[in-house]
Parts: sequence; C-alpha cells; structure tokens
Amino acid sequence: MGGAYRDAAGALTTRIAAARERLDRSRAEVLPVWLPFLAVDPSALYRAEATLAEAEAAPPTRELAARVEQDAEAVEHLVRDQAALLRAVGEAPLLDRWLDRDRISALSFPALQARAWAAFARATRALAAEVRYARHGAYCYEARFRIDGAAYAYGCNAFVDDDGESESFLATTLPEAVEPFSLAPQSYLDDLARWVRGRPAEAEIGDPELDGRFLMYGEAHALRRYLCGAARPPLLELCNTDVPRVEVASGCAVVAWRFEPEAGSLAAARRFLAALHREVG
Repeated sequence: MGGAYRDAAGALTTRIAAARERLDRSRAEVLPVWLPFLAVDPSALYRAEATLAEAEAAPPTRELAARVEQDAEAVEHLVRDQAALLRAVGEAPLLDRWLDRDRISALSFPALQARAWAAFARATRALAAEVRYARHGAYCYEARFRIDGAAYAYGCNAFVDDDGESESFLATTLPEAVEPFSLAPQSYLDDLARWVRGRPAEAEIGDPELDGRFLMYGEAHALRRYLCGAARPPLLELCNTDVPRVEVASGCAVVAWRFEPEAGSLAAARRFLAALHREVG
C-alpha cells in the first residue's frame, strides 16, 4: 500500500516538475519586463506562478497537478498569441542592422539598467498607445507597433559609453522603390574637409537651413522631393536638441540619435517619418 502511495505521489511530483519546465520555457519567451507592453492579458502568467509555488510547497495532489498543467497550458497560449501579434505587425528587419543584440558592456550596474529600461518604456508609450511586440536583452531593447497602418519600431542600445548613455532609433517601413538617401550631422570639420578637397562630396538641395545642418548623400532631386515638403518642418524641429542621423534604404527609414531623445524629438521624428510615408504614397 505504501509503495503504491509513493508511486502515485512520485507521478504527481513528476507532473508538477514538467509543468514547471513548461512555464520556465514560456517565461523565457515572455520576460516579465515585457508585460507592460503586451496587448494580451498577462494574468495567466501570474496565476501560473502562484499555483506552482503552492504546488511545490505542499504535498502533491491530483487537483494541484491538474491546476498547474492547466495554467502552464494557458501561458503557452499567451506566448503563441504574442508570436501571432508579431506576425501581424510585420517581421521586417527594421532595426536589425542598428541594434547590437550581442553587446557586452562593462556597465552592468542594476541602477543604470533600470534607468535605461525606464527611459525606453517611457519613450515607447509616448510613441504608440498599443505596442504589439517588445523584446528585451541585457543592453538592447526593441518595441514594434503600428501608426496609421504603417509598421514602426523603436529601439536602443544601452550603455554605449562610460557615462551610461544610450543610442536610440525610430524606424518605419517604406516601399522598396523609394530612392535611398542619408543625412548626417554637419560640423566645422566638414567645412575644413570641403576646403581641403576643393569641392563637396555630398549633395546640396538649395535649402540653406537643411544644407547648413546636414551632410546629405543621395540624388539631389530625390532629396528635394522627400525633404522640402511636409517633412521639412519636423526635420528642422528634430535639430532643436541635437542633429540626428537619417537613413532611407532597402525599404526602411531610420532616425538615429546618439542619446535618449526627449519627448519633443520623438514626436518630431514620428511626424517626419509620417510625412515621408505620405510623400512616397
């Protein structure tokens, strides 16, 4: 009789341990730090954790084993829902070339990590009411969402220097047919380089404010078309705090900052990219 009881208890313990493994696998896919962004209900994850804690602390019973299995399955559905949302928002690489997901940083202080994540979360919420997908690494964060039907991504590389600063990027998809161009901040050293070379290597579009702020690379007619209309005011507004980099290529437009942008800069970048969408149709 005692042997049968031990066998039954052992089987229940095995079932509970298997449910723990399932939950741990799911948790690796849906990190707790994602939860403020999820468009699906995260309560299943919290419920599963509570049930497992109860089951692992008490003698095993059929009822507890059944509950933890049921909750582990609910969390697996949560993960599948999240994957479906990612497919819905689009799997265009957007920031793959910009984000350093393998970054190894000496700045591993928890306070700096918390600050970087808080700034990223705050910026993301300012950009979109509903974020469809968020990914979190040790020093690299990314969120994806839609604005007026277009796919966007916001991301950052944390701790790119000894002061704990972060690089930030806002990107959107554009038609592949859009002519490529790039903009880079201009400095007095560029004026010296022009004088040494004798002629500019970059394009100029006849707009003194834009020509004076950016080094422009691309066809001048395309730059005038994309930058001299509705995109011009938000692009100049972007320069109020720092001149960002802009790159349009391979069906993607990216605004890149060398720091954590302020809310005004993010709003201007969003309006700039929206204007590019309208211009290219």
